[in-house]
Amino acid sequence: MKLVVDASVALSWVLPDENAQYPNAALEQVIAEGAAVPSIWPAEIANGLLMAVRRKRIEVDRVPRALLLFESLRIEVDSRGARESVRHVFDAGWASGLTAYDASYLDLCLRSGLVLATQDDALARAAKRAGAAVFQGKGPGGRA
Repeated sequence: MKLVVDASVALSWVLPDENAQYPNAALEQVIAEGAAVPSIWPAEIANGLLMAVRRKRIEVDRVPRALLLFESLRIEVDSRGARESVRHVFDAGWASGLTAYDASYLDLCLRSGLVLATQDDALARAAKRAGAAVFQGKGPGGRA
């Protein structure tokens, strides 16, 4: 199954202090089936890497290798029109109490029927309340 992968999961793939079973299971799934992400995802990944370098969680010379991983994966960025996107993301955020950033992942899941991979508990709860499937991962470290 193809996943909608949020930045919390994707950044865990490249930050050495966040290597965990759930993100690794999601990565295996993305390698096998691909992923879809909302248009905010590239900016969130870039910002996450910038903040990680500034906070000394990753060395700047490791960033090109991280970028190569992201570029090597079959990750489709949703390119829906801006007018429609604003309305849908606002509606999803209003209904769920999420930020617009997190609501963009929920909106994509609801529109596409894809499974959400996130480590954000509020987003996972909102997705379940809205009827979206949440990736469970594998083994004892997987999300329940």
